[in-house]
Amino acid sequence: MRNHGPRPRGPAVLALVSLSSLVLAGILAPVVIGLGLIGQSAADQFEHLPARLPQVVLAQRSVLLDSTGKALAVMHGPEDRTVVSLGAVAPVVQQAIVAVEDARFYLHHGVDFRALLRAAVHNSRGGNEQGASTLTEQYVKLALLEGALTPAQRAAVTSRTSYQRKLREARLALALEHRETKQQILTDYLNIAYFGEGAYGIATASHHYFGIPPSRLTLPEAALLAGMVNSPSLFDPERHPQAAIARRTIVLTRMLNEHMITRTQWRAADTARLGVKRQPSKTVVDACEASTAPFYCDWVRAQLRADERLGSTQALRDRSLFTGGLTIRTTLDPVVQAAAQRAVDATVPRSDHATAIIVIVEPGTGKVLAMAANRSYAPGPGPEHTRLGYLGYRPIFQGGSTFKVFTLVTALQQGLPLSTSFYAPRCLKPDPTLWDVPTVKVGSNCPGGYQNSDPAEAATYDAVAGTWKSVNTYYIQLEERLGILPIIATAESLGIRRAAFASLSPRSLSLTLGAVDGVSPLEEASAYAALAAHGKYCDPYGVVTIARPGTTRQDLVNSQSCRQALEPQIADTVTGVLRGVLEQHGATAFGKGLPGRDAAGKTGTLNNEAAAWFVGFTTQLAGAVVIGDPNGPSRPLGVVQGVSPVYGGTLPALIWQRAMTEASGALPLIALPDAIGVTRPTQAPTFITPTTPSPHAPSPAPTPVPTPITTRGTTPPPSPGRTPGGSGSASPGFRTRPPRPATARALRRPSSRNRG
Repeated sequence: MRNHGPRPRGPAVLALVSLSSLVLAGILAPVVIGLGLIGQSAADQFEHLPARLPQVVLAQRSVLLDSTGKALAVMHGPEDRTVVSLGAVAPVVQQAIVAVEDARFYLHHGVDFRALLRAAVHNSRGGNEQGASTLTEQYVKLALLEGALTPAQRAAVTSRTSYQRKLREARLALALEHRETKQQILTDYLNIAYFGEGAYGIATASHHYFGIPPSRLTLPEAALLAGMVNSPSLFDPERHPQAAIARRTIVLTRMLNEHMITRTQWRAADTARLGVKRQPSKTVVDACEASTAPFYCDWVRAQLRADERLGSTQALRDRSLFTGGLTIRTTLDPVVQAAAQRAVDATVPRSDHATAIIVIVEPGTGKVLAMAANRSYAPGPGPEHTRLGYLGYRPIFQGGSTFKVFTLVTALQQGLPLSTSFYAPRCLKPDPTLWDVPTVKVGSNCPGGYQNSDPAEAATYDAVAGTWKSVNTYYIQLEERLGILPIIATAESLGIRRAAFASLSPRSLSLTLGAVDGVSPLEEASAYAALAAHGKYCDPYGVVTIARPGTTRQDLVNSQSCRQALEPQIADTVTGVLRGVLEQHGATAFGKGLPGRDAAGKTGTLNNEAAAWFVGFTTQLAGAVVIGDPNGPSRPLGVVQGVSPVYGGTLPALIWQRAMTEASGALPLIALPDAIGVTRPTQAPTFITPTTPSPHAPSPAPTPVPTPITTRGTTPPPSPGRTPGGSGSASPGFRTRPPRPATARALRRPSSRNRG
């Protein structure tokens, strides 16, 4: 580049700023007249114009990072911009911009009087109007436009006939050159300029048109981008390639005339192909669509938009998120996320009518590691496309028999032993003077009562076997002894929202069957994670740190929010029981454990097989899987990938098994606790591994008639005419809790049949 010599600074520039008003209004009167700046008070107006440019905060894209620091998604508003330093821009780009926009940039002090005179003389002779704005004046105008918030303010900045506007820009440009170096001004210009297609700033333009950072731009690429600043739409290289080539030639020629390049370089660049590798425009695409974890991305975005630390109003929070240039590190584990996505896609393809969702959290911390669904996060025809990004974190489905765990926990809290036994009949009708009568299912063999999924399950069970086989009438009797409100309190202590019980009557025994207003996979996974963490419940979170642009300082840090929700002994006892759900022959998810690794879990199936759950955990990971139809949560699933009916121990447990097996591969083996009094299998259980040739086959059917368990407190089969579970069937050690009067709205009850 031509050596332009040192620039006068300090007092010399101050004197120039003061003198400029006389020059503009008097000495260069022909120039002023030629530019249309007429008026007797021009000099006075110039002296009283503001000399400091309002602070400009450029809209910048915010970036979501996964836990390894890899980009997960880019959030931006109408302006997609990444601010970079001048050192991150190839010198040839800087030269091209200066050559075509302001060749005397390094010689003037904000206003180029020689260019003003040349333009004035040319314009006074007629013909095409010439401009004389310096690169500094252009930056001033763009900065004022960036700060204009109303249409009137924008009109004042863009008016072509306003001599006040031109005087103001000149005044601000002269003052700006006094405060900032040429390098600073050029940097600001490169970051604020618009290059078309929603690309603001040289960094975004470089990535958009060529897929590379601005530091790697070549001479022909730099000349092409520099030429577009004048009119991005007119010189668009795809829509108007010939015009773009002609404009590039102009830039290269000016660079040659300014001795920035040689004639050999000019010839090679001028004959080069455009070479545009335009990236998909992000201005019309939801940021989460391009993410490798779109449903997780949607959840984090919703969390951020509700975080008042980013602003007191929704508008301020959105401005911070979409234009604040934030660097947001999340908890997403790419290994776990990939395992979760592969598991749902392999088990229930995206074209299936049923939606499969999985959420995985880390016990003891609350970190949400993965969130996946067998859907493409994008608009489009067919069931495989959806914009229901909230599938993993909003309560769509009832919880089914996964809620029996809360009943079991409450029983242990009230001092009941695992040996507590009941005879669990095929049909159990509660006392209508004490409890609500469940909704009668059409064709039900148990009108006004609760029934087991399989009539052959009628037998005597203790808490262990009743959990393994998910026996409805056993848990209804256990719930009668405990009362509804203590179970609700247990569920809330483990993170289930109070709103889930808004429609629940304290007289409804359907609670233990999961008949609530709705629960999310995120809530279920977090609740069961507390069992894996010896009773410590942690609020789930996805954002770790947020850094403002230009700094590595962590402005917003999310600390873990954990509490001891359960006594460790109680949590460990429940964990020991739930291990048998995967390990014991005849249990509802037998064979769906993790080979060589301790695991525990619970199945859940809604009435009419409208949805099915599996929630399980190891010491390091807790995952919840649900399969259903989010567009009609009460619709029967029917046949899903050849499986009907879909129970929690079939496809949901298989998805969980596949995801957890892959996600746990590199984790150390840590044993889960055993429950005192629970006998583990004497031989290692047989597992149906994720590589089974027939992955959609249901788990083995439960044994037709369970062996009666005879323990202290066993209740014999009821005599004819006696309601099972009545006051005369209380076992020793039970604390009978009378039902409380109904104060809430009646429960939206499903029918009484539920399959674990």
